[in-house]
Amino acid sequence: MPDIEFLADTNISPSTVKQLRKKGWDIVRISEILDRKSTDIKIINYAKEHNKVIITQDLVAACGQLGGSINRNHTSSDSKGT
Repeated sequence: MPDIEFLADTNISPSTVKQLRKKGWDIVRISEILDRKSTDIKIINYAKEHNKVIITQDLVAACGQLGGSINRNHTSSDSKGT
């Protein structure tokens, strides 16, 4: 297993985190180390300070906080048939 540390957002189930730990992943849930109501910025800053990769299902909020954008109308060239 690579030396990558993960931070699971609150939308990642505790059972998923438990199973990943059993498989040797270095993973902790946000609720184990920060307040459940922590802002996205606080979570991102924690991950940066502790060199952790965030696992989340909240892509819109995460991308928005990172200064990126999501094109909701994006379609891959494969699905367009081009």
